Amino acid sequence: MMYVLLLCVLHIHSIHGQNADQKGKRLILRGRSNPCEGRVDVYNEGKWGIVGHIGWSENNSAVVCKSLGCGTVVSFDIDFRDNYPANDLVWADEIKCGGTEQNLWDCEFPGWGVIKSSAHSHVYVNCSGERVTSVFISILFV
Repeated sequence: MMYVLLLCVLHIHSIHGQNADQKGKRLILRGRSNPCEGRVDVYNEGKWGIVGHIGWSENNSAVVCKSLGCGTVVSFDIDFRDNYPANDLVWADEIKCGGTEQNLWDCEFPGWGVIKSSAHSHVYVNCSGERVTSVFISILFV
């Protein structure tokens, strides 16, 4: 008698959510239709804020894309507008990434809330991928 064991394992792996570390920090690209492009926002100490533009580089953008599971950098831009709300919290400024860091907060910067940038400037990043929810089904016959 042959027994067939059908084992279906449904593993839902979502990388559509925000990237977080053990300290409750989060990173998201906000304001565009694709979750892999938009303004760089960070969550720290229970509040959302933006990152400052001073010293922003392609390496910084690469770390953002990688940490969100969004592939590689396509482009980045610093947008200066007087009509942006001046009350936006700027969490981090003068960020310097080497490109190999796992998260933006692993990069060098003067500290949370130590800023020189204005809230009237926003950093936008466009990554190559689109975060998706992937479903893996494994079937094992024994």
